[in-house]
Amino acid sequence: MKRILVFAFTILLASGCGSSNVASYGKVDSLEKTGTIPAGHYGVLDVMKKTLTEEGWTLIVSEGDEKIVGTVGSEVDLTKTHERKPRYRFLVHQHAYDVCIPNGYLAVNYEIVVVDNKTGAELTSILGNGCLGILNAKIAAALRGL
Repeated sequence: MKRILVFAFTILLASGCGSSNVASYGKVDSLEKTGTIPAGHYGVLDVMKKTLTEEGWTLIVSEGDEKIVGTVGSEVDLTKTHERKPRYRFLVHQHAYDVCIPNGYLAVNYEIVVVDNKTGAELTSILGNGCLGILNAKIAAALRGL
């Protein structure tokens, strides 16, 4: 009996119980769903890009070349700008710390922060950890709620 309990407990731990927490401080303007997102598809980026694209977002991995514009005269008034100006920015911090058994998914700690480039405000923070295959639905649901 003891062996069965130890085995069941081990499988439960290894199956990738995960947690996710969403802090919302504002809403996205549904008429301006453009955002910069890191390049690649490692870890949470894959589910983020799929979900945001399905939700009608235009995703940009580069804002383009940096330009300095303005006037030079008795007073200098210069502004740093980019070729493309998406309304939002997705900041992603993630760390894979293990592989989940038996499914082989990465076990990750992650934080996704949505920043409004127009106001500079943080709109949402999505924080979690666990096995990616199990967390994908939680991440997608949080992104659909923007």
